[in-house]
Amino acid sequence: MKRLFTIFLLATLILPSVDAQRRRTTSRGTSQRSTGTYRKNTREAPGEFKGTFNISLLGPGPSYLFGDLGGSQDPKSFFGAPDWVITETRTYWGLAADVILPSNFGIRGTLHGGSFFAEDIKARNSGRMFSTTTTMFEGTLQAMIIVLGGPNDIGSRHTAYVAFGAGYAYSRPNFVGDLSIRVQDAYRRMDYVESSLLTTSIPFGGGYQFRLSDKWSVGFDVAYHYYLSDLVDGISTSYSRSSDVLFRSNISVTYQLYGNECKTCSWSIAAKDRLRQR
Repeated sequence: MKRLFTIFLLATLILPSVDAQRRRTTSRGTSQRSTGTYRKNTREAPGEFKGTFNISLLGPGPSYLFGDLGGSQDPKSFFGAPDWVITETRTYWGLAADVILPSNFGIRGTLHGGSFFAEDIKARNSGRMFSTTTTMFEGTLQAMIIVLGGPNDIGSRHTAYVAFGAGYAYSRPNFVGDLSIRVQDAYRRMDYVESSLLTTSIPFGGGYQFRLSDKWSVGFDVAYHYYLSDLVDGISTSYSRSSDVLFRSNISVTYQLYGNECKTCSWSIAAKDRLRQR
């Protein structure tokens, strides 16, 4: 997890400077692309453009809660995290709202919800016989950095970004069966809770959007959510005190509520309206 965080931090620092250099070398004059003729890093009229305000639906995509329950019998690793079991894969739905400034820095707020299942029956700790369904809701506030495209590049269909921040997650584990008969190792202490838990979350990730029109975009959004608790799934053991981690990936559909329109791009509604008015 530390290695992954280091790679993400380096990408956050390097990619914006690379894209900024690209903008400086192409910001003058006009350019020809398959999307039409457009002017980069310029406003259509003084004072017209101040940023964009967007809302996104974060839809279906494979997500997984890495806790103390579940997993396979093979001690394999998935990007440094515990093993991933396909049958325990779920979807962590979300709704996001973001404001992106002309500086390509933005603020994003998200709401997430989902339900995750895990069992020990086919795992390395099959003797414990634990099985649980964990319901989760989460709200976050994140900083966004546009590394490709963005509001200043109104002629481009492509936008790539990284995001990181903090929030709170609510989890409610629901164990199956009678917990009193579960096998316990006298030398390995185990704590479990059936009550709800509110804990701090630290999400970091990124995404990509392809612009279909002035208002609509589609893409994907991925992130790791690191929790400051080992009881998100209701289980904590003396031999595994690592905090729980959730990986999520979503197909995103984005609608731009406010922002500039490209009046010269062939895919732009504004351009088509202007042609019809001639």
